[in-house]
Amino acid sequence: MKPEISIRAATAADADLLYALMRALAEYEGDVRHLLIDREALRRDGPGGAERFGAFIAESDGEALGFVSYTRTYAIWAAHARLLIDDVYVSDAARGRGVGERLMQAVRELARSEGAGSIRWTVQPGNTRAQAFYARLGATGMERQVWTWWVDGREGGGRKQEMKNEK
Repeated sequence: MKPEISIRAATAADADLLYALMRALAEYEGDVRHLLIDREALRRDGPGGAERFGAFIAESDGEALGFVSYTRTYAIWAAHARLLIDDVYVSDAARGRGVGERLMQAVRELARSEGAGSIRWTVQPGNTRAQAFYARLGATGMERQVWTWWVDGREGGGRKQEMKNEK
């Protein structure tokens, strides 16, 4: 029998764990050079800090299996609060065990409890596995491009592009 999976809201004490999970996601996507956040920023801006974002962590038998991070915004045309999912990650070893669905359901329940009318996120065009997963959840894909306009003209808002080699 596999150990039970639990989902919990991240706290200020989870900055190191969130960083490790975010780094694992960046490595999985082959995009570590774009992971500019560090543990200090996670503590400052995340749960227990400025609360600019929140996260849920999936665990089983004391081991982190994955996470989902989100921010809050407002959908002007729809006239309702909205949650934006930033990242969803489930470790290779935990895939196929319902972890991703449980993480997404945690965000959905939070959205309901806060009176949000929708949840939005992006997915890479070639990530058909994730697209199929989201469709199974009942989410609707939209044919749109996502654009980013860096405030100071540089990716990352002017932060150093070199990794700090944090592990």
